[in-house]
Amino acid sequence: RGFFFISTSKPLIDSKAINTAFASGLMYWVKPMEEAQLKKMHDNLFCFGLYELPNSTSASKRQALLPAFDNYFLQMNGR
Repeated sequence: RGFFFISTSKPLIDSKAINTAFASGLMYWVKPMEEAQLKKMHDNLFCFGLYELPNSTSASKRQALLPAFDNYFLQMNGR
């Protein structure tokens, strides 16, 4: 099985991917939004993203990558 990275970093979440998911039959309870609405929703939500890490990354490299991802995205968000 793959290895995953969970993050609350908003820059990682792609608004086009969100609207594509909203337009799919898998999310029948919601419809795609206009970009301004989607941005407002995105700016005011606390959300988690689940990202699959490449399978070719060794276990030791994966352990080293995760803190680097966290530090990079915390710096991007001014924290």
